[in-house]
Amino acid sequence: MAFLTTGMRYRALSVTSKGPVDLAASGFSAVWGKTSPFFFLVKPLKERNVLVTWEDRERYRRDQHDDSDEEDEDRSQPSSQSSTSSALYSSPSYTSSTVTSPPSSQSMSSMSSSSSIISQLRVAAMAVPSQRYARQNYSTGGRLAPVPIGQATSVANTIHVKSFFRDAVAVARKISDVGLMDYIEAIHASDILEEDPTSHPAWDMSNPHSVLHVYDSRIYPGCLNRTYYFLDFLYKPLGQVIRELNNVLGVPYTDYANLVRCTRLCEGCNNHFSFYGYNDHIKEGVCSNHPDLKQVKKIDIDTLIPEFRFRSFWNDKRPKKVGETIDQPIGAAMMEWNSRIGVPADVWSVISTAIVHCTDCDLTRSFPAHLLHLTNNSCTNPGQEPFPNSPQ
Repeated sequence: MAFLTTGMRYRALSVTSKGPVDLAASGFSAVWGKTSPFFFLVKPLKERNVLVTWEDRERYRRDQHDDSDEEDEDRSQPSSQSSTSSALYSSPSYTSSTVTSPPSSQSMSSMSSSSSIISQLRVAAMAVPSQRYARQNYSTGGRLAPVPIGQATSVANTIHVKSFFRDAVAVARKISDVGLMDYIEAIHASDILEEDPTSHPAWDMSNPHSVLHVYDSRIYPGCLNRTYYFLDFLYKPLGQVIRELNNVLGVPYTDYANLVRCTRLCEGCNNHFSFYGYNDHIKEGVCSNHPDLKQVKKIDIDTLIPEFRFRSFWNDKRPKKVGETIDQPIGAAMMEWNSRIGVPADVWSVISTAIVHCTDCDLTRSFPAHLLHLTNNSCTNPGQEPFPNSPQ
């Protein structure tokens, strides 16, 4: 099979095959057993709107308003197609809040459309996996040593280290999408991101950006096994910040800012790591995440790790709503950043800015966690108790 991909869209094309092809696992209801050639079309996805300037966004909003007026005239006619919603899609493997009311027909339509998008992405991933996707086996029941899958390139006769990633994966992880990184930097520097988080490429988890696909268990089932295997530093203070950032609890903004400062770029593999993950991926004085095995030095973590405050509670009042999104792509990528695996530079650019500071409770959360902590689009969190000597 073969699929053509262009960024966030898929080009419709015919796919031929001779012999039995099992499509049931890919979301198709039938299993083809014909020996004659067959073809099917992959529907193109809706192109993402990139709104950089305020003028672009105002023009887009006016166009959307005009379109909605035209649709109101035709609402008496039933439509067989549903539009893609920007609301967060929840699958059984994701943590979600308790449903207190029956879903509306609009939300059901959005979920169906979102499911269709994810199914198409999963089919494409099965046919043409991402070059960054490492086919490694991890046991969920015990701590088995990871199997080295790269060729050893000796820097010196005394070094016996093998690359953690095979050549193709290591090269793909070393090359980043500069255009994506420049766009995120532009909307962040111009305060567009703060005013409108939906302008961020990672806002819509019903149609995740391509750099996050390898962290999405809906697209690559079992990809979290590797993530969960390397949790050595999740229970340190920095790991706790990651957990609460991807939770309805949230963290003070200063904790989020300190987390961002705890990143380290490796010159050998060009990946970002937390201070802990950076030191852990260095074996015998070389970067073990790339076949070149470039010599790098460890850092003194004790002098670099900042002090985290964590959130407090007004009169010990706890949030009524509970739940975390650590197993969603943004949270999973953050956990790998805080491990010997690390993340490519463009992934770090995405996840380190995919946050919202809620002005009602004065706490910061990742995009999915922010949406999860809302009730009817309103914050009901008791909020952050002011720190000593802070303005009331």
